[in-house]
Amino acid sequence: MANIVFLGVMNLILWIYINNPKHNLAEGITKGDKKYFAFRAVTVPLVFIFMADIYLTVNKEYAVWIPLTIPIVMRIFKKLYFKKAVPV
Repeated sequence: MANIVFLGVMNLILWIYINNPKHNLAEGITKGDKKYFAFRAVTVPLVFIFMADIYLTVNKEYAVWIPLTIPIVMRIFKKLYFKKAVPV
């Protein structure tokens, strides 16, 4: 589990580094995109931490099914996030 959390944190750090204007590595990325992709970088590690908590406190049989919720969580967040920014 530590490797998943490490990769998520490294994805977030890399995303922040790329979006830093002083490094001049990316252009045309909006603030909304920055927030959305930062959330995506952190979602998987958070779900795995939640799974570890369920594994240790509740029941192993329930914890096995939690990673299957990652696409559902991302899809729900995407719908809620882009709902407020409707293109004209």
